[in-house]
Amino acid sequence: MKIQARINGDDNNIFNLAFWDAIQFSNTQSLTIQSNDFARLKQVFSEITKIEIFVSGSLVAQYTSYDSFSEMIYKGEMYIESENIFAETIEVKLTKINLVDQVERIQKEVDKVVDIDSMSTEEYRQYLLGVIGQKCQQQIYDGDYVNISTGSKKFTYNAEDQMNIQNAVNILMLVPTLEKVPYHVSKDSCYLMDALDMLTVYMTLQTRLTYLTTRGNAFNMWIQNAQTKEELMNITWESELPQEYQENVESIYSYALYIAEEVAKVFHVEERKAARENSSTVVTEEYAEE
Repeated sequence: MKIQARINGDDNNIFNLAFWDAIQFSNTQSLTIQSNDFARLKQVFSEITKIEIFVSGSLVAQYTSYDSFSEMIYKGEMYIESENIFAETIEVKLTKINLVDQVERIQKEVDKVVDIDSMSTEEYRQYLLGVIGQKCQQQIYDGDYVNISTGSKKFTYNAEDQMNIQNAVNILMLVPTLEKVPYHVSKDSCYLMDALDMLTVYMTLQTRLTYLTTRGNAFNMWIQNAQTKEELMNITWESELPQEYQENVESIYSYALYIAEEVAKVFHVEERKAARENSSTVVTEEYAEE
């Protein structure tokens, strides 16, 4: 699993990170990059307009409030757990743009007019890739309703949600017999969540993420292979994918469902649910007898 940062939307400025934690980043405002090339990093980070974070190719976070760096510190060789390697690293401490410039930057984005007619085929191709990427990310972040023990409930799945849910599942992997697990909802307070419900939420949303990411990648391939601007202009996120791309999406999604079933088996989800229901029935019958 690779964790990467792309700077200013430039594929030539993609750097492997040592790790990624959204909460830690908000506190430290720094990136630990797998590199020993100070000159290259100083050149790229001297002027920042956008930072995008990718995990295994999927966009998980985006920042537009940083403009440069204040310090670069050589951290030496570190073990990169996500890639199972050792690599030299440099910590890049970022600086935020001032409030006036930040408002101006946001206003420019709001006021920006996209003149599609004047775009060349390649310009429109890149524009469409960005639109599809944003649509895909938004659907992932929106999450979905999940049927848990208390009924159907909406769970969002933005970058912070993904991290919080994964952390909760990691705890359950270490102690799978736990009845409850702490869960911090993004923009809300932490509470103890039923362990089986947490696993259900994780498997549901992670499977959905796999489907949407695979669908987004299929659209990217379709767009990259399109020959004319007219063909590109007929592609939207709501379009039906060509058969060869759709078949691959369905194949990957089918395997993601299989993985979810195997995860459920590891945690004995169905057996534990049945035991809980039986226990509830026994208690109800006891009260009925009284």
